[in-house]
Amino acid sequence: MFSNVIAGMLIIQVILGGAAVIFGYTTGPHVVWGVITFVAFLALVFLVVREFGTKSLPFRISLVGVVDFIIQGILGFVSFKSSDALLVHLTNAFILVAITSTLISAIARTAPPVKATNPAAPAS
Repeated sequence: MFSNVIAGMLIIQVILGGAAVIFGYTTGPHVVWGVITFVAFLALVFLVVREFGTKSLPFRISLVGVVDFIIQGILGFVSFKSSDALLVHLTNAFILVAITSTLISAIARTAPPVKATNPAAPAS
C-alpha cells in the first residue's frame, strides 16, 4: 500500500536530517525530500478519501498527519536558529512516524479482505 511508501520516505527524511546535524551535511536534501514527502502524504490523503470516504478513521488519522507535517515543517525552519527547536523538530519526527504507522494499521483494518484467486480448478 502507498502508506508503507510514506513510512519509508519518512525514515529517509530522518536519516537526511540526522546526517545534516551529526555530520554537518547541507540541509538542502533534507528540505527538498521533506517537500516531496509532504506532497506524497497529500496524495495518500486523496487516496484515503477516494477509498474510504471523509468520515472514515483512516481519513481522520491522515488529517492529524497533515497538521503534524505542517507543524514539523515550521519547526524545521525555526530550528535553523534554535537548538531547542531542533530537539522538538526531531521528537516530532518520531511522532509523525507513529501517526503514519497508526494510519497504516487503520487502513489495514478498514480495507476489505482480498480474496485469493486460484486459476487452477480443484482436483476431484
